[in-house]
Amino acid sequence: MQTLMPYIAPLTSDVPPLLNQRSVVDQISAKMADKERKDRETKSQKKLKKLQDKESEINDLMQQHSAHYQPEYGSDGSQVSSHLSGRSFKDDRRRAKAERKAEKKQEKRQKKAEKKLVKLQGKETKNITENQAKMKKMEFLVVENL
Repeated sequence: MQTLMPYIAPLTSDVPPLLNQRSVVDQISAKMADKERKDRETKSQKKLKKLQDKESEINDLMQQHSAHYQPEYGSDGSQVSSHLSGRSFKDDRRRAKAERKAEKKQEKRQKKAEKKLVKLQGKETKNITENQAKMKKMEFLVVENL
């Protein structure tokens, strides 16, 4: 045992990492997979940004619409009735109907945007898991010379 002592190293938890000895084909395929993943991520980010822009545009339109139909107030601070301000009952009903229609349209667009967002996030997670599986398979890819 004493003769072997110079050749035996003490146990330690500081172990250097293994050197990656991969072939050129493995490196190229890994780069291609990374590029595809990045492309998918940028596309999904663009779609998300588009949806957010649409939502902000809808919100701006709703604010403009609601600002256009603010109630009128008299000098004493009380709300002026529609008959006194020159508007007829019919005009008020039309305005109320237009507001309800705009609200329904807003809700519909928001639901649609949320569904798209959930779908994109699901696709993104699926792509990530698929890419990880591909990368694991590529580690064991062996190319033989014919």
